[in-house]
Amino acid sequence: MFLEERQKAILAYLDKHERGSVQYFSEIFKVSKETIRKDLSTLAKQLLVIRCHGGAMIKRHRLVSNVTDKECITSLMTRYEKQKFKKLGDRMNGNVCILGSFNVDIVAQVARFPKGGESILAQKSMIGPGGKGANQALAASHADAKVHFVAKVGTDQFSQFAHDHLSSSKINSFTLYQSDKEPTGNAVIYVSEENGENMIAIYPGANLTITNKEIVMLESYLKQSDILLV
Repeated sequence: MFLEERQKAILAYLDKHERGSVQYFSEIFKVSKETIRKDLSTLAKQLLVIRCHGGAMIKRHRLVSNVTDKECITSLMTRYEKQKFKKLGDRMNGNVCILGSFNVDIVAQVARFPKGGESILAQKSMIGPGGKGANQALAASHADAKVHFVAKVGTDQFSQFAHDHLSSSKINSFTLYQSDKEPTGNAVIYVSEENGENMIAIYPGANLTITNKEIVMLESYLKQSDILLV
């Protein structure tokens, strides 16, 4: 199989299965892992896939090139100003687009909150998916809405964590942009058994780096949606 044919076959597989490993492609195409890594790097440079540990995953959107942020937003607003709003009471088909945060929650369950300068033992701890946007998307999907969730994560190990969580959820579809400057957002949470209160420190990270161009890329989802939640 020629190089271009192999890369097209890899892209077709990723488009269907979302992600694939270097090991798998190497065995299927009977070429070295280094050859597959070069193929994936080529596709990544074309903004078609995102490299991740041990393989790659499909990238559903490309960034708009050679257009300024101002031009993108102006063009998008002009098109939407021409559309008629639905009348109150019109039947909706349950399509919801949510642009919001994805965070990794680090939760420590404690008997009471520590005082300044004090270290105490947590009774339990866990790491899980969170973020107001991701939580809203999950809740809406469990209410049988057709949800398209949009968030931005880093290029760290938690980006795959986010992808796996969203892929295994009831959320219909999602767009995960990646920032190479900021890490995936995270929250450190203390939950007190003493009174049920919590204390939370949030680092938004990549959540605050989404660009105008990335928002414009969502136009097709916005047109199909009855509600936009931010």
